[in-house]
Amino acid sequence: MDKIIKRGGILLFLVLVLCSHAGAIETSRHIARIVEQLPCELPQGGTFTCSRLNIDRKLYVERQGEAITQIGVRLFAPNLREAVDGVVCNAVERLWLELLLCKDVQKQKALMKEQRFSVVYNGFTLGTTQFPVLSKAHGLFTSDASVSVKSGEGKIILRVRNEADALVITLPADRELLYAYDKKEHEDIIKEELARWDQAYQAAASPFLDELEEYRKGILVLPGRAYMIDSLKNETFYSIAANGRISPVFSKEYPMESLQNLCMGCIPTAKVDLHVRYRTYEREKVYCSMSLAHFLGYMQHQGVEFYTAAFNTEEGIVQCLLLMHHPIYDYIHMLVVNSPASLFAAGAHTVLEGDFYTFIPQHNIKSLFNN
Repeated sequence: MDKIIKRGGILLFLVLVLCSHAGAIETSRHIARIVEQLPCELPQGGTFTCSRLNIDRKLYVERQGEAITQIGVRLFAPNLREAVDGVVCNAVERLWLELLLCKDVQKQKALMKEQRFSVVYNGFTLGTTQFPVLSKAHGLFTSDASVSVKSGEGKIILRVRNEADALVITLPADRELLYAYDKKEHEDIIKEELARWDQAYQAAASPFLDELEEYRKGILVLPGRAYMIDSLKNETFYSIAANGRISPVFSKEYPMESLQNLCMGCIPTAKVDLHVRYRTYEREKVYCSMSLAHFLGYMQHQGVEFYTAAFNTEEGIVQCLLLMHHPIYDYIHMLVVNSPASLFAAGAHTVLEGDFYTFIPQHNIKSLFNN
């Protein structure tokens, strides 16, 4: 336990240094640069033709208010987009447009090297004699094409096939490339989205008895996976009543396991709110204040996986670290909350206070835990 307390303290210090300032949503600098290069006027939204690009595909633009949130070449039919992943499709269509805006093959190669992605058609990389121009692959993007996506080891591999040809696009699992927002811009978006979010977390069904293992006297555990260190897991804790009913642990006798269960979303949270500080470079006192149920619901909607660790601080306060990792896009958020005195009081309205860190670079955390 001392080890995780020490590591937890180091981690908090690290992510405080890594976080950046947040503000209102605007067109990202990356997308603005693409728009500046376009040789045609943009519509307010939707699909449009840019004849000066001389391609057989239409372009599209999406906006949120005055901000342009996405621009690209319309490659994926709706059924293909549903079969793959919306963020990956957006990234590919945006990168495809960036490649088309390059003046020659050498600039295309430089862009692929800089952004660490590749486009391979029938085994040949873009820019070779066998695959000299992107338009050669346009015929693969039809509604009846076979499309698959695979992620792992820091890469996302998209495959598009028909009976005769195949295209393989390999992207790094890099948040900034996938979303076209730098860290500050993306923090602005998450603040705005959290402020509007009103859907509660959808808890999984209670486990069966044969899925549980003995953890300690009076507690069973639903085993889970560890993330980076053994103490940080996605496990949850249960007890069995005299009538045989299985219930998630939530009592003052087991404060650590109870707080972990709460942050994992398996305890009803109707009377639990969050009041946590966003951590930024400028150390502004900006807070995320909302119900815990809605906060967890937003994160669930984003597709992240939850992992927790609980520990005692030097002041004797029970803290819980909730780490939220996206398994495809490979970004991490982290919530650290204190257990208030009112947590187990019957009928009490409870506020969890602490800190909220967004888009923590994973390689820094891996380096930390490898020390």
